[in-house]
Amino acid sequence: MSKGKCLLVGGNGFIGKNLTQRLLEENWEVIVYDNTNPLIKSPNLIHIEGSIEDTTFLAKAIHSADAIIWLVHTSVPATSMYNVESDLSSNIPPLIRFIQLLPDNLKIKKFIYLSSGGTVYGDRDIKTPIDESSAKDPISSYGLTKLIAEEYLTFFLKRTSISTFILRPSNVYGRHQNLTKPQGIIGHAFKSIIHKQSIDIYGDGSIIRDYIHVNDLAEAIILCLKSSINNHFPKILNIGSGQETPINSIIELVNKITNLTVSVNRMPERPFDCKFNVLSIEKAKQEIGWTPKIELQNGLHDVWEWIRASSKPL
Repeated sequence: MSKGKCLLVGGNGFIGKNLTQRLLEENWEVIVYDNTNPLIKSPNLIHIEGSIEDTTFLAKAIHSADAIIWLVHTSVPATSMYNVESDLSSNIPPLIRFIQLLPDNLKIKKFIYLSSGGTVYGDRDIKTPIDESSAKDPISSYGLTKLIAEEYLTFFLKRTSISTFILRPSNVYGRHQNLTKPQGIIGHAFKSIIHKQSIDIYGDGSIIRDYIHVNDLAEAIILCLKSSINNHFPKILNIGSGQETPINSIIELVNKITNLTVSVNRMPERPFDCKFNVLSIEKAKQEIGWTPKIELQNGLHDVWEWIRASSKPL
């Protein structure tokens, strides 16, 4: 029996593909709204091709949905700095126009927005896990637009009947990552192995990150959908591993798993790269009963198996 209909805005991206599979396994009917066709085929999957700029068209997809998950964002931290005005205009106005439609739709019970635990907090002087109440000081336009989106969501949806979750994932990796235009060190490292090309590492590789497998993130989203918490104010949760991993360690693990060697070019540090970002996940454990289950080495093995099994991985 179906648990309801879940609308994934931007559902054909890396996270969306993995999440769609999990939702189908959980007996949800899934509506994917995206400008590209989904790889997954299922009688319980509806694809609507469209742009987030087309609010009128997107609004039609709302009427049959019980839950909405907003996954789409038009930039990554590095590219967001190339055109800050475009980063703002392509992400914030479409979201505002969309959420203004929601209070009138009484069928919607849940709204989940994927923000960014990796960028909204900025750089830290004290090297301890960052909790949700920590100061927000983004150093990239990407992080700033995510934070602005959070504020508008809170402004419009607080004290509505819609139970809202804002999730701040750390660095997400896993199957279906775009290895043509990778986001993050893990995608770049595997791409360099596949193409026998060198990879640029900015700084000495001591930058510390928190890596979360996409399947663990999908489980957190599922638990939010299942949660009986009636949020009259958006609930913000970090979703990460809580583990410190230097970039150099990622390179070493990829070398070990592939039995090959990543060729590294050492480049100057970039101003928008935080030197330390590790999330405290205690709140997610307490509020929705979530804990990550996939260790980093096992997760990287999983990605490598997917790459090798794909006839055309790029």
